[in-house]
Amino acid sequence: MKRTAWLLAMSWIMSAGVMGCEEEAATCTANSDCELEAVCGPNARCQAGGVGDPCVNESQCDLDLVCEDSRCDVSPCQGTARPCSLNATLFTCDLAPGCYDNGSCGGVAIPCSSFSSSFTCSNQPGCYWSSFDDACSGIVLSCSTRLLESSCEDTLGCLWNPSCVGDAWECDTLPADMCLDQGGCFLN
Repeated sequence: MKRTAWLLAMSWIMSAGVMGCEEEAATCTANSDCELEAVCGPNARCQAGGVGDPCVNESQCDLDLVCEDSRCDVSPCQGTARPCSLNATLFTCDLAPGCYDNGSCGGVAIPCSSFSSSFTCSNQPGCYWSSFDDACSGIVLSCSTRLLESSCEDTLGCLWNPSCVGDAWECDTLPADMCLDQGGCFLN
């Protein structure tokens, strides 16, 4: 008798699970179209977004899951993400998910009149060599107007002051292909 009751209960549970299948779920265009705890799946149907559900990106999975190989799964990425401010170089800052360079250009740009050859003159943005006067002329913009590291470093006398800011994404929210870009994270 207990076995029959157990089989009936399992049969009911299995049939209830089928009712929630994506093919019978409500249609959607965004997560907000679905009921609580559900997400809009890749086939424009509401789904649980749990482990094994289909996905194209993380928005189609529960918040603690990632989209790996077109399925929602637990992230293989583990560890403790290094804060953005501790990234040693701008290269590591720009690679780290959630971090970005917020540096500034400092120093004093060397004025055009300081250059005595056409070669050094032409290397300073804003300067030009006048063969008529045999002198370097022009106007060099101040270092603080240089908003990009490359234009700052190209201006003689200017120096880029790096500053990595932002909120580093937690390791367990990263897919495998982004895991090692975040300092402090490793693949499990």
